[in-house]
Amino acid sequence: MHPLQEQYNRLIAVENEIGDWLDDPSIPLEAKEPYLTKYQELTKKLNELLNKMKTEGLYYTDSEALHGFTEVIE
Repeated sequence: MHPLQEQYNRLIAVENEIGDWLDDPSIPLEAKEPYLTKYQELTKKLNELLNKMKTEGLYYTDSEALHGFTEVIE
């Protein structure tokens, strides 16, 4: 697996976990607010990684962008 994909996988796992927490209606908005800036920074970094992948000719599906990459075994 390409290093950009590995880095993306690490970050998308964190983003998905934090996203689920932020979407949880049982958690008060006041508790979430301190984390919003860091979450936005994380999503920006993910976007930058996807752009770098395109630049390097590594294309991806919508599913990979949402859930990460799996290593293809040939």
